[in-house]
Amino acid sequence: MSGKGLLLLVDDEEDIRQNLRDYAEMEGYEVLEAENGVEALRILDHAQPGVVISDIMMPEMDGLELLKRLHAAGNDIPVIIMTAFGTIERAVKAMKLGAADFITKPIDLDMMLQVVKRVLTRAELEQKVKQQERQMKEDLHLASLIQRCMLPQNLDTPFLSLTLRYEPLIEIGGDYLTAQAYGDDRIAVALYDVTGHGVAASLVATMIHHQLSLLMAQPSPPYEILYQINQFATEKFCVTGIFFTLVLVQFDARQGILTAANAGHPDILIWRADRGAFETIPSHTLPVGIQKFQVQESYQTTLPLASGDRILLYTDGFTETRLKNNELLGRKAFMEMIQPWMRLPAQEFMDRTLEAIASLRAGGPTDDLTLVTVDRK
Repeated sequence: MSGKGLLLLVDDEEDIRQNLRDYAEMEGYEVLEAENGVEALRILDHAQPGVVISDIMMPEMDGLELLKRLHAAGNDIPVIIMTAFGTIERAVKAMKLGAADFITKPIDLDMMLQVVKRVLTRAELEQKVKQQERQMKEDLHLASLIQRCMLPQNLDTPFLSLTLRYEPLIEIGGDYLTAQAYGDDRIAVALYDVTGHGVAASLVATMIHHQLSLLMAQPSPPYEILYQINQFATEKFCVTGIFFTLVLVQFDARQGILTAANAGHPDILIWRADRGAFETIPSHTLPVGIQKFQVQESYQTTLPLASGDRILLYTDGFTETRLKNNELLGRKAFMEMIQPWMRLPAQEFMDRTLEAIASLRAGGPTDDLTLVTVDRK
């Protein structure tokens, strides 16, 4: 037996139960009765009323203990507490324990039904919200699986190896990576960070991924791809205020060079194995999607790439980590932190880096985290 039109009355005084039952039935409700909390729990084993109306002071098990038992069992049936004027403090305690509302004795029958209707309406709305939240969580989880499926797998060729670690702030995020291999000795990588987090940022990142996949299908110079993706973004996102930082890097292991374009993204870090030191490629221009610009070859940098060198791409979730002293980590401190681990295998390096960030920050993460290494063998 169940339904929002079904009430359970719990009171040790039979005349009170009868008065309430008669009036509720006249108003179209079905009514179940219990003398105390123990009997109410037995009824609730096989019935699901829309509302429980319970007195506080009862033998065997009082209304407060009934509330505790219901919540401990995960039963979210709304409970209206009946209380005498002298026990208002107990009613307040009941509300803190999760009671939906309370009414005072002697019972005003019209007022009681108003409270019942209000509680039922609120419970129905809460149930709808919970269903929507469950559906949203399921949708987010599915979107997360789809987004991760679209991310490139780690690459390992005779000349180069690419390793990726992606940790979104929520299940989906605005950090993304597009990669393209041109045989065993050449790869291109684009890492981008869309403003914002969550669903909107993820949808934009997916659009960018699709467009970059088309642009990177052939090994065009990074500055030309940067120009074309900026044209696309300024046309598509001009009224949204959305923009994104981007690094585009091409690796040619046979010729021993890398060519990179940086649009507002954190510096590209190049670990020189022979010197045990970093080189950096800072930003060449504004983030993508802010304003149109001309094709400019000066918007890229070409550097040698030797055996043992490691290129590190990352999003600003690392350098903008909020420390326990309320300051940001910053690029310099980030580089000093990771330098001792640069010769480690890529996966171990990433483990150390993420563990260190987690131990340094104040509280939980506040941004998506993406880390990419490309190693020249």
